[in-house]
Amino acid sequence: MISLYDLHDNPEQLHKHSEAFDTVPALIWDKFRDDPAELKKREDAIAKDAKYSLAYATHILQGPFPKGEEAISKSWNLAYTYADEILKGPFPKGEEAISTHTTEAFLYAKDILKGPFPKGEDAISKRAFYAHEYAAHILQGPFLKGEETISKDAYYSYCYARSILKKPFPKGEDAIAKNAKFAYLYVRDVLRSRWPKGEDAINEDPEYSNLYNQRFINKP
Repeated sequence: MISLYDLHDNPEQLHKHSEAFDTVPALIWDKFRDDPAELKKREDAIAKDAKYSLAYATHILQGPFPKGEEAISKSWNLAYTYADEILKGPFPKGEEAISTHTTEAFLYAKDILKGPFPKGEDAISKRAFYAHEYAAHILQGPFLKGEETISKDAYYSYCYARSILKKPFPKGEDAIAKNAKFAYLYVRDVLRSRWPKGEDAINEDPEYSNLYNQRFINKP
């Protein structure tokens, strides 16, 4: 990182130059990153910045930095990293921020809580992949908040019906019915009977049309 102090011919002439190395986290870190004793004297200043609080915890303390947790907790990605790499467990202060981001909310549930993360479910529900994975690996059952998103995707609607619900998924049938492969698989693995709604798509694909006709129309 290039700072104004690095570029100035006489940095000591800059306003409050000496005080900056006691109050500005970026300058403190640049100057004292290899001097733990000097960094410790300036912990209060470091604690005001999420990025340098995490760096201090990671590279100097190699453990928790309670003073910096308030700042870290405001950043969804740094809060998750702090929980994952430093605390190696839940970080309640950071959950509000983590809960706003789909990927980190899911990973926090899977890898940190190893269970449901209700606060993050709104974010998780916004992407079909994570909504399905949350249902499959965290809830091990239906994820009602995620069904609307899942229903827009043929593949995840089929998977959700087959592996999670283990029965038809009406909300997802419009999407499934537009895809020959997943329409056929939905019939074969979930409905197990003829499905007129999906036949237009199935009939457009010779491979799946042939399989469908053999199994459900031209049965011996």
